[in-house]
Amino acid sequence: MKGKDGIGIGTIYLMVASVANLIANYLIHIGLARWLEPGIYGIFGVLISLFLINRGFLGSGIPKATAKYIAESRENTAAIAGLSTKLQLALAVALSVIFIVFADEIAGMLNDATLSNNIAFIGVMVIPLAMLFLYFDGYLNGLRQFKSEALAKILHLFLRVVFVFLFVMLGLEIFGVLLGYFLAIVIALIVSVSKFGVKIDWRGDYQKKKIILFCIPIVILSFTWIMVRNVNVLMIKSILGDNAAAGFYTAAVAISDVTHIIFGALSITILPAISESVSNGNITLTRRYISESLRYLLMCLLPITAIVSATATELVILLYSSRYAAAGDALSILMFGTLFLVILLVLVAIITGEGKPMYAASFSLAALITLIATSYVLIPQYGIQGAAIGSAIASLAGLVCGAVYVFFRFRTLTRAKSVLRITGASAVIFTIALLLPVSGILLLPFYVFLLMFYLLILYTLREINSDDKVRIRKMLAAVGMNEPLAE
Repeated sequence: MKGKDGIGIGTIYLMVASVANLIANYLIHIGLARWLEPGIYGIFGVLISLFLINRGFLGSGIPKATAKYIAESRENTAAIAGLSTKLQLALAVALSVIFIVFADEIAGMLNDATLSNNIAFIGVMVIPLAMLFLYFDGYLNGLRQFKSEALAKILHLFLRVVFVFLFVMLGLEIFGVLLGYFLAIVIALIVSVSKFGVKIDWRGDYQKKKIILFCIPIVILSFTWIMVRNVNVLMIKSILGDNAAAGFYTAAVAISDVTHIIFGALSITILPAISESVSNGNITLTRRYISESLRYLLMCLLPITAIVSATATELVILLYSSRYAAAGDALSILMFGTLFLVILLVLVAIITGEGKPMYAASFSLAALITLIATSYVLIPQYGIQGAAIGSAIASLAGLVCGAVYVFFRFRTLTRAKSVLRITGASAVIFTIALLLPVSGILLLPFYVFLLMFYLLILYTLREINSDDKVRIRKMLAAVGMNEPLAE
C-alpha cells in the first residue's frame, strides 16, 4: 500500500486537479456559450445544474464517510471499501430510478417538456458517476494518496473536454454534451482502478451501523450543500421561464466558480486531517489546522473576490462576448456569495471531520432554506440579480452559524489581526479596480498588477512572514518545484 501524503502537499496536488477542473469547465462553458445562443446555453445550464446536484449528492456523502473511516483505520480499508461500495450503489440505483421514472414531472416543474429525455439520460449517468467519486474522494482520499487522486481526476476532465466538443461538433448539441460527460466518467473509472488499484472485502462488516449512521447526515448535508450552489438556475428557469436569463446566470455562476473549484480542495484535504487529529485527541494540532487553513484561505480568496467583483462586466465580455454582458451585475454579487460559501465549505469539512455531520448538515440546511425563501421573493422582482443576492444572503447565514459552532467547540478560528490586514489590503485593490477602467485583454495584466500590489501591502504590514516563506518553499519542494530546504 502506498504511503500517505501530508496535508500541505495533498492540498497542492488537489489544487492542481482543481485548476484542471477549472480549465475544463471554462473550456466547455465558454466554448458552448460562444457556439450556442444564450437561450440554448441556458438549457445547458439547467441540465448541468441537475447533473451537478447528482454529482454533489453522490460525491460528497458516502465518499466523505469512507475517507474519514479509512483515515482512522487503514488496516480495515478493504472492509470499509466493500461496505461503502454497497451503500453507494444502492443510493445511486434509487436516485437513477427517480430521474428516469419522473423525468416528465421534473421537466414540467421547469416549464419545459422538451427536457424530459435529457433528464432521463442524466438518470442513466448516475450509477457510474457514483462509483467514480466513491473511488476518487472516498478510497484514494481516505488513504491520503492525493497524488493518485489528482491524476485520476485530471484524466476524467481531459476525457470530458475531448468527448464534449467531439459530439457537439458532430451536431449532437446538448445531448452530445451529456453523452461526452457519460463516456468520460465510465472510461476514467475503468482506467483509474486499473492503474491505482483497489482492495475490497465484500464480506467485511466493519462497524456497519456506525458508518450508516454517519452517512445519513452526510447525505443530507451533501444534498443541501449542492442545492445551495445550483438551485438558483433551476428557480430562474421555473419562475421566469426565460432560457436567456438562465444562460446569463449560468455564465455568472461559471465564472464565480473559479474560487469554489480551486479552494474547495482545502476542504477535501482538511477533513481526514481533522478526523485523524481529533481521533488521536490532539486538540493543539486540530486548532493549528483550523487557524492556518482559514488564514491562508482568506488570504488567497478575498483579493480574487474583490478584483473579479469590481471588474465583473468587463470580465464577462472578455470571456463570453458582449452578448452576455447582462451577467455582469449578477457576477459582481455572486463573487461575495461564493466567498462566503467556500469558507462555509471548509468549516463544514472541519465539523464533519470532528464526527458531527448532523451539525454541519443543519448549517447547510439553514442556508438552503434561506436561499429558497429569499429567491422566491427576489427573483420575480430583480431577475438574475435577485437570485445572486439571495445566494449571498444564504451563504452568509450558513457561514455565521458554522463559524460560531467551530469557535465555541475549538476556541479558535484565525487571528483577528490577520483578518483585518487581509480585508484592508483587499479593500485597497477593490477600490483601485473600480476607479481605473480597464477592459479587454488588458484585464489580465491588470489583475496581475493588483495581486502583486496586494502581496506588497501584506508584506509591508508583516502579514506575510518568514514562517509563510518557509512553508511555501517546503510545499513547492515537495512537488519538485524547488530545492528542499536544509533542515
